[in-house]
Amino acid sequence: MFYIGLIVIFVACFSLSFFLQDLCVDFYPLDTSTKFSRSGSENICEDGEGLLSPCHVYLTVPERMDTRMIVNFHTLRETPNPRVYYDVVSHADVPFEVRLNAYAFSVEATQIAMTAVHESTRFVAWADLTNLLPNTRYYFIAGNGTNESYYTQERFFVTAPTVEPYTFSVGGDLGLKQIGYDLLSDAASYDPLFISICGDLVYDQGMPYCYKRWDVFFQRWDAQVRGSDGRVIPMMTCAGNHEGGWDIYDPARNAAFLQPYFPHSTGLQEVPVYSRSTIHSHTIGTRTHMIVLDSGHWLRAEKQVEYLREQLQKARAEGRFALPTYHVGQYRSDASARSEDNTMEMRRFWGPLFDEYNVPLAFEEHDHTYKRTYPLRNGQAAANGTVYLGDGAIGVDPEARGEWKGIFFQSIGGVRHIGMVTVTLDTIEVNNLNADGDIFDPFIIIPEV
Repeated sequence: MFYIGLIVIFVACFSLSFFLQDLCVDFYPLDTSTKFSRSGSENICEDGEGLLSPCHVYLTVPERMDTRMIVNFHTLRETPNPRVYYDVVSHADVPFEVRLNAYAFSVEATQIAMTAVHESTRFVAWADLTNLLPNTRYYFIAGNGTNESYYTQERFFVTAPTVEPYTFSVGGDLGLKQIGYDLLSDAASYDPLFISICGDLVYDQGMPYCYKRWDVFFQRWDAQVRGSDGRVIPMMTCAGNHEGGWDIYDPARNAAFLQPYFPHSTGLQEVPVYSRSTIHSHTIGTRTHMIVLDSGHWLRAEKQVEYLREQLQKARAEGRFALPTYHVGQYRSDASARSEDNTMEMRRFWGPLFDEYNVPLAFEEHDHTYKRTYPLRNGQAAANGTVYLGDGAIGVDPEARGEWKGIFFQSIGGVRHIGMVTVTLDTIEVNNLNADGDIFDPFIIIPEV
């Protein structure tokens, strides 16, 4: 009986380890998968003839959008000559035998192997498009070789204008629930220059075996997040706790996807992908200076002070509105978490700089609700203070926290939302969209420059 028991235990342990091999645990919606269960699930990037065909194509926001754009695409195999062809006129109706030569411009893409994806080969390519014309429609295809099936269908984007006004969209905490992509589609219909999703894009915990969640994300983005005229909307991303791992201060050693999937500066060809910085800045028109920060997932707040000061000084010198965006907030609608270390660190190290440089508006996410603070200086309502907006609820289930309004919040509630931000020479106008596509809690800021 003793040996039979040992055999039973051995078989049970072996079976458990087999069926739980390469576990992926994710949220919104809550789901788990293993190597065994994924083997029978849909492959969005199909094997077979399409090994060299791009399975995803998307745009990421570079340091400036009037003359530059970053085109990204994935393949299942390494391709011999990945390129992006582009022009200010469409060549979609030109026979493919002469189509590549019809495009006025082309640029070679840089390609890397996604070593974090173990169950399938995956290569990510990106190309820097530079010297573009402002406020101009550009048509493009991405792929390799001379086989038509190895290229994407023609898409187009529009570069940013050099002057105001213009609109962009900001939110966070998406996940894979369809209602979040419906809201993104509503936002895209306003033709924003870009959509920022600042943290917790797919809730993959930085786990390599959650790669299929990213495939769903890219598929839905390409299909649903299009402008009113069909344009591709570029995306801006930032680090969240669910990109970096389970804990707020996880060193992100297992953060498999954020850095290689989302380049946000041109000229990164020689930078190892996992050495890409999670903080970056972007200028738009004559007034906007977006500053993307890391709320303690790759970098502690204290380590970003000099970079933040440098960017705020640059914005002031150029007469721009400095608009920081980051995931976990300084002024959180979750009252139970307001004393967490990273929140207090950001208030200690970033708050005084926001006050010194008259930051008019900061975008915060993470708490799964909607909030808008009073203009704050040193934690107190004050004229010409910083309005802290957001708290992250594009696709997650929003939480009702109205009873926690407290001294900071002018508006707060459990509302699924995304912000539409319009910048003019003198004002910042915000119209928030809810899940029905309706505008709520609109407001205008007249910043000091």
